[in-house]
Amino acid sequence: MTTHEARNDLVLAPKTSPVEDIERVLVQGEFTEEWNVLVVAYGWDHRSLKKTWHDRIEERPAAFGAISVGTGSDSSSGAAPISRSGCDITAAVRNPTDLAELGTTISLFLDDWTEGTTLVCFHSLECLIDRVGSRAAFRFLHVLTRRLAGIDAISQFSLDPSATDDRIVRTLEPLFDSVHEPEDPTPTITPETAFDVLRDSRRQHVLRYIYERDGSVPLSALVKRIAHHEPDADADRIEISMHHSHLPKLEDAGLISVGETHVTGCPAIEALEPHLELVADHDRPD
Repeated sequence: MTTHEARNDLVLAPKTSPVEDIERVLVQGEFTEEWNVLVVAYGWDHRSLKKTWHDRIEERPAAFGAISVGTGSDSSSGAAPISRSGCDITAAVRNPTDLAELGTTISLFLDDWTEGTTLVCFHSLECLIDRVGSRAAFRFLHVLTRRLAGIDAISQFSLDPSATDDRIVRTLEPLFDSVHEPEDPTPTITPETAFDVLRDSRRQHVLRYIYERDGSVPLSALVKRIAHHEPDADADRIEISMHHSHLPKLEDAGLISVGETHVTGCPAIEALEPHLELVADHDRPD
């Protein structure tokens, strides 16, 4: 696990979820209830981040902040606070290319948190680079990492190397105190879980579609995929069943991470490859 000696940490790993990034930082036995946690996330809304935090970490930080970038909406209204003190704050940077607004919004949180340890998770750099280009991203990160070092914050910046040119990755590395690539454990899934998630045809098609694309896919594309296989089904009903039944079940099984607009496959999905190949064979015309 990451130690706190590395203040600005770059992690080169396949894309997961922002909360899983935070889990890499937590040292066993550390009490996160004394921390201030800020998550900067592309494509994730506040409610999804809060739910994932509860499901995976559970402990309440002293303050929890979320900056949703490029989601187009702030869906935090009516959300119950997850922090012990009630300091549960969200902000939205709707234009993902506006680095001035993003930097200002991050600073507002950092300036307000004057006590305790501050942990910042930036998820993820390939999204930043995709929106603004590598040069603008480098300049932005140069300023941000210096700012975080100046207040003695702990930060975790995630980058999927498979989605970024190797030359860009090497250019960014000197900005950070530490660069590492976590070892990928061999993904496993119990036979009982595999049977449970695959006994429904909709979940089969969802998993196959995500597996084929090896990354994030829009929720709307998953609905279209199901509608293609069920031409008589109502698209609205399909979407409802996805949101309230199938996607939560797959997320609970550790196979996907669900954001506001996209779904991302987790490494454990690879353990279902033989079964998903059978789904693909069944889909092919004779």
